[in-house]
Parts: sequence; structure tokens; C-alpha cells
Amino acid sequence: DHRDLHSFPTRRSSDLEVLAGLASGVATAIARVDAAWQEHLGGTTGPVSLAIFPSAAELLLPGVLTRMQAHPGIALTLVDVDVSEGEFAPLAADHDVVVGHRSDGVRPADQGSVETVPLLREPLDVALPPGHALAGRARVGIDEVVGETWIGVPEGYPIDRVLHAMAAATDTPPSVTFRTIHLPLIENLVAAGHGIALVPRYTTGTRAAGRFHLAELADVRAGRRIEALVRPDRAVRPVVRTVLEALVA
Repeated sequence: DHRDLHSFPTRRSSDLEVLAGLASGVATAIARVDAAWQEHLGGTTGPVSLAIFPSAAELLLPGVLTRMQAHPGIALTLVDVDVSEGEFAPLAADHDVVVGHRSDGVRPADQGSVETVPLLREPLDVALPPGHALAGRARVGIDEVVGETWIGVPEGYPIDRVLHAMAAATDTPPSVTFRTIHLPLIENLVAAGHGIALVPRYTTGTRAAGRFHLAELADVRAGRRIEALVRPDRAVRPVVRTVLEALVA
């Protein structure tokens, strides 16, 4: 058989994409019917799995859990996750709701059939040790801090993307002495004078007083977008919608 075999993978890939789209649409339609039936029965009851990264959990979970007290029929399971920003969407295959984050200025990656629900934008500030020459300033310029010793997060995380953007803008490679996903550890290292760090303003601000100084970055819009990711067939479930509403609130 001397037929051109190179065309088969393309057609097969296209067919699979069509089938995947049809399957997703069927699953969502079935989920809508089930959701309508559950609402007809008069309640939002059932389990919901919420995967959330630690610093967002610090900021959002107290209020979410308070609101969920009004819905005793929902069994909310909390899962602690922390991955690079491109790895949050795949988690929606295993959890009803996933809370992820991405950098300012970074367009959401193609997340397939996963829907995105915006929650908030959290600015990033520079954390400076007590006694630092800039610790009395409300705002600092990029060129004043980019050459410092930094306490950072793993590469690929939103805060690290901002640091690299600062370095690119000033043509100064960042000097990162230590990387960790543990925000309180970053704060402790800054407080002990081992470097400076980019930190989320609302989350870290509750622990800054008397330990380290927070300064806004001048002439740059630095922040992260926190958002909920959910598959369409799960988003239509009343229990999932209730959890999403609590997160948004």
C-alpha cells in the first residue's frame, strides 16, 4: 500500500478533537439536567472538592467557610496544592473547583474546557528588612531594588515572573539566594535580614507590622490574578455554584 500515510495523523487528530468537544458538550448537558433535578428536589446538598494554594487559602478560606455555614448540606473537602501557574487547570479534572493564580500581563493559557471565574487582583509589594536604607519609604523604584539579594519563589510562579520582568526592564540579572513556596518562611528570612522579597500585599500585610517594611513598586503595575477554575459539567451543579459564589463574595 503506497498511500501517503502522513495525512492520517492530521485527520485522526482532528477527529479526536471533534469527539472530545462532543463528549464535553454531552457531559455538560447531562450535568445541567441533573442540576435542574436537584434544584427541583429543593436543596443544595452533596460533596464539593476545593483545591487551593496556601496564600490564597489564607486570604479567602476564613470568609468562604463562614459563608458555607449557611449551607450545611454541602460537604466541602479542602485540598492544599501549590504548583506553577500553568499547572492549575489540569487539576480541575480531579477537583470540582481549583483556585489558581497568574501574573499581571500574562494571558491565560489555553485551558481547554476549563472555565475561569475571576476572584481578585492582589498587588505585589517589596518586603524590606528593618533597618534597610529604603525601609522608611512608601514607594521604591525598580532600579533601587533589583540589584539586591532576593528571597524568591520557584521559577514559573507568578511572583518569579514579575521579578524577571523587573530584571529585563533594567538589564540586571536577579540574585536569588533561596527559593521556597512557603510565604511565612520568606517573610521570616526578610525579617532576619537575609534579603528582600516580592510578596502579596493583602496576605503578607497582616504579618508585617513590627517585623519588616512593605513598599509599593513605583512606575510598574505588579500583581497577581487569583481565579477559580472549573469544568463546565461541574460548574452547573448547584453545590459547586454555591462554593463559587462564596469564593467571589
